[in-house]
Amino acid sequence: MDKESIYIQKLSQYVNTEGRERLSKIKREQETFFVDAINDIHNSNNDIKLKFYKCCNEISKITNLKVQGNDDTNNKSSIIISNHIGLAKLIKFKLIDLPLKSHSSVNMKDLENNESYILRIAHIIAHILKKNIPVNIHPITIRYSYPFSIICSESSFLLLDEGNNFNKIKNYIQATIKNCKIPQHFIIFPEARTSGKYNNKGIFDLDTFHTGFYELAKQTQLPIFSYIQYFDSNVNFYIDIIKHNKQNGIDSIRHDMQTRLLNKTVTK
Repeated sequence: MDKESIYIQKLSQYVNTEGRERLSKIKREQETFFVDAINDIHNSNNDIKLKFYKCCNEISKITNLKVQGNDDTNNKSSIIISNHIGLAKLIKFKLIDLPLKSHSSVNMKDLENNESYILRIAHIIAHILKKNIPVNIHPITIRYSYPFSIICSESSFLLLDEGNNFNKIKNYIQATIKNCKIPQHFIIFPEARTSGKYNNKGIFDLDTFHTGFYELAKQTQLPIFSYIQYFDSNVNFYIDIIKHNKQNGIDSIRHDMQTRLLNKTVTK
């Protein structure tokens, strides 16, 4: 059995019947968002960003999102890091199966093998905590294929190509902060892959951290906050917020997050 299948099996064992019903609701909410966004993607009056935030709101309600910890990032720009839960793998769907309009700029044939996943919970949490101010949340992630690339760009994502993107991210952060009057927040997943999938551990066991986020925080002089995600078998979502002391180093940051996960995770 490959790593993907093993991971999906772990997730399946963790989520009960009520949790699966909630995942189905989240899937429908996401499908609605993508259909609306893609169908009107080249309409000058289309507000993809607004639709994205409405979708985030609805998903946060479905998951009964609960937040613990002191989040004082509203007064200053910050780098937000989070663990990467792969719960979306249980509810992926193909765009070709959705009621999309056919127009010249979207080749429906290209969508046949294009699968979509649940919007990452960390992104949703950040938007909710920042009172849905659309311009100040910037998820940083590898570039998606078309048409997701357009949808993400319209929703303030910074999309990266494979390879070393450190200077691109640094320049983006500095330019964004310089040109905006309100605090800006940049979401990074330091594992760069799904927690527990490639190290053959549990879904809340952190993988090795890449150092990029830490160097970015030092060079841009931004504080680091972690949004630690976990959920119970009913798919109630929780998040613990920690403000980290950069002087303690990257290993200390990972240790603090992993300790909190081990202590807080709601088991079956």
